[in-house]
Amino acid sequence: MGRPVAALPVFQIFQLSIYWFGINAIWGGLNNVILQRRMDDLVGKGNAGSGLALLTLLGAAVAILVQPTIGTISDYTITRWGRRKPYIAIGAVLDVVFLAGIATSNTYVSVGSAGSRSPRSGSLPEASSPPRSGSAF
Repeated sequence: MGRPVAALPVFQIFQLSIYWFGINAIWGGLNNVILQRRMDDLVGKGNAGSGLALLTLLGAAVAILVQPTIGTISDYTITRWGRRKPYIAIGAVLDVVFLAGIATSNTYVSVGSAGSRSPRSGSLPEASSPPRSGSAF
């Protein structure tokens, strides 16, 4: 199956973009609001800045390791859902599980989201035609 040659309809562009909107809304709220408010509970008031820096560093390390790995694996995956959709679905389910865990515990894990981002990134060029790749419309 090759790449499409026709321009994408606006509705399909919307479908491709809504996933990123959701991810950015979740992580923007989590990183900028929820984690800063929970730092005192996680590491104590005196260590809140260091704790937030450590969580940010660990999140970046997970993203650096997980996203390219899952992206490479998804490049060679062949399923009836396609190459990327199984990883996107698994990552979305893990996102829900981890977000529920964050809401109810004092720990922080971001592997699920990192695992779903790289296959989604890889699916974008596959959905658009070569002259339109990389353009918004």
